[in-house]
Amino acid sequence: MEPIATYFEQRFDGKRTFTLLPDVIVVSGSQTLSSEFEFRIPLDSLDLNYMKVRCRNRSFSSGLWMLSASMLVCTILVSGFQIPWASAATAMTVCMGMAGLLLSLATCRKVEFIQFRTQAGHTVLDLSRSGPQRDQFDGFVEALVRQIGVARGAA
Repeated sequence: MEPIATYFEQRFDGKRTFTLLPDVIVVSGSQTLSSEFEFRIPLDSLDLNYMKVRCRNRSFSSGLWMLSASMLVCTILVSGFQIPWASAATAMTVCMGMAGLLLSLATCRKVEFIQFRTQAGHTVLDLSRSGPQRDQFDGFVEALVRQIGVARGAA
């Protein structure tokens, strides 16, 4: 079958390709340092009404916690235990805090998601405005909504 439209997104935690066919959308991709996947969602199972959500990657708060914990441990080591700044323990703790800061900086930007639900209200498909094709996001969402309507007989 010839695809109607294709959209590629790339985020900090992985990348996905959405291929819109007349009766199904195929989602394939991979998660960073993890698994690869491919699944098909029948378009007639999706609700035409979608939700818009803007959120940060989960790694953002993990990075902030790493930074905060590192600052607390450094304070305890240097002030409470009188361990010098040049010690290995303090240097490792500072490195952990810097890693947390870098992780937070890399994931601080909020990303817009469009979420589609089934008729029962369960979110089964989400797309994000990110990566090299972010300018084509709105056009792909319009094509997807139009094709859901055709598949459900509403158009």
